[in-house]
Amino acid sequence: MHSLWRGLTVFAVIVALGMGGTYAKVYENVHPNILLLNSYHDGYVWSNQTKEGVQDVLSLHFDTYTLRIEHMDTKNKTSDVYMQALYNMYKIKFENERFDFIICADDNALKFLLKYSNDLFADTPVFFCGVNTLEAHDLESAENFYGVVEKSSIKSTVEVALLQNTNIEKIYLVVDDTITGRSTKDDVMREMAAYYPQLEFEILEGMTIDQIEKLVDEKRLELMKDQDFHN
Repeated sequence: MHSLWRGLTVFAVIVALGMGGTYAKVYENVHPNILLLNSYHDGYVWSNQTKEGVQDVLSLHFDTYTLRIEHMDTKNKTSDVYMQALYNMYKIKFENERFDFIICADDNALKFLLKYSNDLFADTPVFFCGVNTLEAHDLESAENFYGVVEKSSIKSTVEVALLQNTNIEKIYLVVDDTITGRSTKDDVMREMAAYYPQLEFEILEGMTIDQIEKLVDEKRLELMKDQDFHN
């Protein structure tokens, strides 16, 4: 289901911009060459679901096509030196390659292409999905970039939680040290201060899953003891 959703996101981008009609006719009797630039690594669940969704939708949309897949591995490396090394490698790797269009998944791939696409891929159209941190000014000087920005509503999420439990006094945010994670943290801190100053707020970051599960169990026990005391 998740892979289909990610694929449908790509499909929605393509169709909404006319590619569903125009490109389908252009490539009706030819074999389009497509690049999927994925921010993360092969084997990462999110990356695999994105890849499967893209392949499912492209198979429905085009009779034949070639899909090249590049994983940037930015869950593990995001330094400027590393990004420059990726650029150098792609410059050699795709020197004589021409893509009909590029699909990029998640924030790091989009930011990379916004910086380097003109040099690496000339005026090749880029369609992005899975992006959370893009702002309007990021596209001011970009041409042939199209996509959907996925923005979650922190305020609405807290509203639902408060409707379900009016006794909530403290909210925890579990976040990782990625572009999306840092952006989410900034959004949450801003919206919590603006709309819910009465609630206590704590950020859990730099923790493993085991550490988070242990902390949740400890907090649950504390809450149960507190409830027993008041009863």
